[in-house]
Amino acid sequence: MGSMTKPIKEVSIFVSSPGDVNAERRLVETVCYDINQVLVAASNIRVRVVNWENAVSPGISIRPQDVINFQVGSDYDIYLGIMATRFGTPTGQWGSGTEEEFRSAYRRHRESGTPVIMFYFSDRAISPHNIDLEQFSQVSNFRTEISNLGTLYKSYKDLTDLQSQLFRDISKAAGAFKQGDLAEATELYEKESQTSDDLFPQYEELLEKRPEIKYGVLTKKSTTHMDDFGKVLGELDGCVAKMTATLVVTGKRLDHALKTNNKVAIQSCFLALTSSLRVFVDALLSGIPRLDLSIRSSLKYFQQCVLIEKSIGLRLDNLPDSRVKSLRNLSKTLK
Repeated sequence: MGSMTKPIKEVSIFVSSPGDVNAERRLVETVCYDINQVLVAASNIRVRVVNWENAVSPGISIRPQDVINFQVGSDYDIYLGIMATRFGTPTGQWGSGTEEEFRSAYRRHRESGTPVIMFYFSDRAISPHNIDLEQFSQVSNFRTEISNLGTLYKSYKDLTDLQSQLFRDISKAAGAFKQGDLAEATELYEKESQTSDDLFPQYEELLEKRPEIKYGVLTKKSTTHMDDFGKVLGELDGCVAKMTATLVVTGKRLDHALKTNNKVAIQSCFLALTSSLRVFVDALLSGIPRLDLSIRSSLKYFQQCVLIEKSIGLRLDNLPDSRVKSLRNLSKTLK
């Protein structure tokens, strides 16, 4: 009789943040996808991201935050908070939705040991003109407060740094759930010196023995990052088109205002241009690092695929995925 397939343990991660870290929120999903390529094969564990984008539908309540709290619930294993320069909008009970979500998770953790709590603060350099000082002050105070509560937080200097930290920390915590040991999950997260590679030696051994499995995992990683590259490129293309249209329209208005010496209209045009440029620059500052991260990651995994292909004779061209063929064409172009 053949062996029965072991059930897969699902570890849920609730992502909590204000609205100025959308790139980081998307990065959590990318990292969890990569982690699943390891965990499912090695430990029968899958991580699942829970956030308001995929878990909350429109609803009515006296407090909008109650809609999120009710639909997300409290049955998640890991709370993952992220903040940059914005603290968020008051909920009527706490200073922001993120603060309310953190305090709920912290209360549960104190009572039952779950969820594991992870918090990351951005240390990226940002122009002072793009910072709301009141919001930033609240972030700074909150950072100090959660430290005083005994919560270990980490900081990141850019998206690449955050990606590395997320992969290591989520892997550690999720790996500890294999035996349902929540205390061990928290302990593993708090031990800085341990690396995620130590958790899954059996997985590395599996990949060395079965290069075709490794080939498939790396192919999925490469195409996923290339998809993200295309998505970000499309977003930036839309921003450029919108900025171009704004310049054309505002330019015509400004030309007319100058000819008629309408000072109010002239001032209005300059204010509109300044506002549009600020939004455009913010989009570039957010999008360009994501472009760099996604293309570098895609090409890194693709290069590893090529090495495996040469060593055991596998062919990317034999795979039906058109995105892989696009990578092949890109490789030829780079040569």
